[in-house]
Amino acid sequence: MRIGIDGIPLISEGSGIGVYTHRLIEHLAELDENHEYFLFSFMPGAQLNFSSPKIHMVIHKTPALLWFLWALPRELEKWRIDIFHGTNYLLPLTGSIKGVVTINDL
Repeated sequence: MRIGIDGIPLISEGSGIGVYTHRLIEHLAELDENHEYFLFSFMPGAQLNFSSPKIHMVIHKTPALLWFLWALPRELEKWRIDIFHGTNYLLPLTGSIKGVVTINDL
């Protein structure tokens, strides 16, 4: 399975959501031998500090306003993502890809 994850919180890894996202990806790849993980971001500052070859970073240079509405759905289709995890309360507008969202501090 190809799992997409919102990599935008990795911009500020010192934040709670950034730490959560980093650790989630790190441990999922460590525990899981059968899936690939794709981190999607529109911000080039997101760091890929993972040793696993199963983790890939996809950076798309699109303005933030167009990211979830236009660019991210196209990138998910392009990379044949099976499920997308919105790590910071947002999911892209796409009907063909399953999604799960984390809403922090609710």
